[in-house]
Amino acid sequence: RPRESLYRTAQAGLSTSLLAYVLPRQGRSLRSIGLTAKPSDLAWALLVLFFARMIELLIGTALGPQDLPLPEAKPALYLLAILPGAAEDGLVVRAFLMTEVAALTGSMALALVASVGFQALYHLYYGVPRALLWPGGFLVSAIYYANTRRATPVILAHALQNFWIFAVR
Repeated sequence: RPRESLYRTAQAGLSTSLLAYVLPRQGRSLRSIGLTAKPSDLAWALLVLFFARMIELLIGTALGPQDLPLPEAKPALYLLAILPGAAEDGLVVRAFLMTEVAALTGSMALALVASVGFQALYHLYYGVPRALLWPGGFLVSAIYYANTRRATPVILAHALQNFWIFAVR
């Protein structure tokens, strides 16, 4: 188990580092795709998280009763992977993917679909019921990013959600 947490931390760090390496070669930076720090980031993150949870609750209600246990318990070392994992999702799958798809197609709507779809696909290992619920939350994050081009609140919202899941174990 500790090995899994260390692997996840390293993998997320490597993915984000690769993005940080590639962007300057394109004349861009992590800042250019929305990684910035503002005093309002935490407030926006809480708002994104709130709306994501509300959408997921609405979808869950529409789907009817489901046996949706929380993801399996993780060791305390998992805490190390939360922020790098959230940064990887927010920067690579949200900010970079959406920016690239929008630039290639001229369609932010297609960028939203690509980001939400891709993120939903690689969360299938949690099971189909969650794969049907979580895209609502992914959509909230994607809409926020599409409208603001700010990745930091999305990353913080994701990290807060994962800290909460860890805490309620």
